Amino acid sequence: MWARSGARRTRYNQNCARCHGLEAVSGGLAPDLRYLEANLDGDEWYIERYRHGYTVNGVTKMPGYDELLGQKAAWAIRTYVETRPDDGALDDFLDQLATIRDGLKNIAEKLVAGTTAYADISAKVDTYKTVLREVANQVSTASGAPAADSAASRAYTALDASAEGVAKATEFLTVGLSVAQ
Repeated sequence: MWARSGARRTRYNQNCARCHGLEAVSGGLAPDLRYLEANLDGDEWYIERYRHGYTVNGVTKMPGYDELLGQKAAWAIRTYVETRPDDGALDDFLDQLATIRDGLKNIAEKLVAGTTAYADISAKVDTYKTVLREVANQVSTASGAPAADSAASRAYTALDASAEGVAKATEFLTVGLSVAQ
């Protein structure tokens, strides 16, 4: 699930963020969609608004997107929104994630400089990946969905046997930690 979150995030940010906020965190102009329940009632409310938009006293507050984007985009966006972490969901893990980020940053620097081979640090990377998976599985969503698309899950997905994967995981953690503070 986490591997496809980038495409879902892009669809959301291109079509919804200007009103509903980047990363689905509303600035107050429109509802914060992270709190739309991850169940049939939430799905029905979402698809009604997505298809037909929302008008109050003849003023269009939200246009309908069904004809413009279609059903596949509708559910990609819905999935992205319902997997957004709740406010403060990473708070209990900030120190742990910062330690991992710093360790990955050190590994990335060594790999780029050519002062170490991946085989020499693979056990440490595997340990970090295990911890990231454990943290990712504990992050709660605002909607009540069973899995959150968080900095920990993104770093876990990006982390692989390459300098690029280590660097990308470091970036996800750096951004996630700065947003959390």
